[in-house]
Amino acid sequence: MAEKQKTRRVVLPGNTSWYDTASGKWIKGGQTVSVKASAADTPLYVRDGSILPLARLDPADHAFDAAKADFHIFLAGDGEAATRYVFDDGDSFAYREGKRSEAEITVKQLNRSVSVAIVRLSKGYGNGDFTFTTDASVKEVFVNGKPARPGPAQGVAFTRVPLVTWMPE
Repeated sequence: MAEKQKTRRVVLPGNTSWYDTASGKWIKGGQTVSVKASAADTPLYVRDGSILPLARLDPADHAFDAAKADFHIFLAGDGEAATRYVFDDGDSFAYREGKRSEAEITVKQLNRSVSVAIVRLSKGYGNGDFTFTTDASVKEVFVNGKPARPGPAQGVAFTRVPLVTWMPE
């Protein structure tokens, strides 16, 4: 935003819904919305059907380990989403010799129940340690058929509304 600008128009494209991280509400796409300027907030809208992998930083020293990721799931209602996550040590060129891992993550939501399927396509850097975050309307989560339990928030918070982090057993 320009200095002294009080509002800004934001285009939400397409015929899909967008999650407003400030309000926790879904907004229909194909329209332009007016957003108030704030020094404390950056408007952020996430497209329906998105899965965002976010870093889980070590609380003691904020060290980054790409094998530890928290996947934020954005589904406006019943539906499916999928993503691939590739990770390595982040420091060396060992990935060139196969020291990297790749996982395909598929999510299905039905009646506020979420099923997550993780297929590990390569394990050169290990299996990964994943958690999953949903909005508070989700009542249960299953990871590879096993129930997950609500746990402490992981990674970086970027919403002002309550979310739930699910820990696989």
